[in-house]
Amino acid sequence: MNPATVDDDTQGIGRATELHRAFQRLTQVEKEAFMTLIVRPSKPAAMTWHGYDEAFARLDDEYISITEAAEYLAVSVTTLRRHIKAGNLVTDKRVGRNRMFRIGQVKTFDAARKQTKI
Repeated sequence: MNPATVDDDTQGIGRATELHRAFQRLTQVEKEAFMTLIVRPSKPAAMTWHGYDEAFARLDDEYISITEAAEYLAVSVTTLRRHIKAGNLVTDKRVGRNRMFRIGQVKTFDAARKQTKI
């Protein structure tokens, strides 16, 4: 095996690992949408590839639980509850005793948190 092939393989593994980590950060709803996009129809002429905005924009109004939001933000549920109590993140809806968040709201909070290091 020549050195160029080994280097290409290593980069490919790195990209695959990075993609896998990004996939793990998606909410369940986003994972399902992603998997729907990559399933190929039986007729190649019928294939339509969508950009990220087309595929996932409709999900911004979907609701996720506090556990899913914590997973997406890579924080504990306790830490997320502290952010809620501090007013950094507001729950949109309750289902029984469970707090629910719009996916778009969690993404916006995550972007703000990364900029200001909340």
